[in-house]
Amino acid sequence: IRLVFSGVAGQQLSLQVTGSTLTSSVVSLLGPTDQLLANLGGIGAGGVFFDTFPANGLPTTDTYTLLVDPPEKLQPAVG
Repeated sequence: IRLVFSGVAGQQLSLQVTGSTLTSSVVSLLGPTDQLLANLGGIGAGGVFFDTFPANGLPTTDTYTLLVDPPEKLQPAVG
């Protein structure tokens, strides 16, 4: 799952996840060329709050991606 957004140089972010069924997924911040800027951590059953990242702010004014990577690839429901 990818969430693309515009960011400003020096900007710090916060992210709150609630009611997720994607437990054990890992959240990462990717830069404009999809390079890894930060591994934020995992999502637990009760949700999670990631506060003030990246520590020094975004490096440039550009487009960034929050990547939610589930431990197993999601399979479509059959039925």
